[in-house]
Amino acid sequence: MKKRWLYIGIVALLVVVFCYIQNNLLTITKLNVRSEKLPSAFDGYTIVHLSDLHSKDFGKALPEKIEKEKPILLCLRVIW
Repeated sequence: MKKRWLYIGIVALLVVVFCYIQNNLLTITKLNVRSEKLPSAFDGYTIVHLSDLHSKDFGKALPEKIEKEKPILLCLRVIW
């Protein structure tokens, strides 16, 4: 019976740690879009799209990651 509670406690702790990390990390997903319909002027065009920030303060980490990508366009998705 004690082992069962130990396992439940370990699983609960892992779930809490996982949820905290998932909600507080900045994740970058890169997509390369190729289409014959896009003019050649868009070759090398970089767009940064920010979403799901949940009013968090990422300090210098967020602007540094944005600057590293050298975007031509910055989009921000805000849901009230």
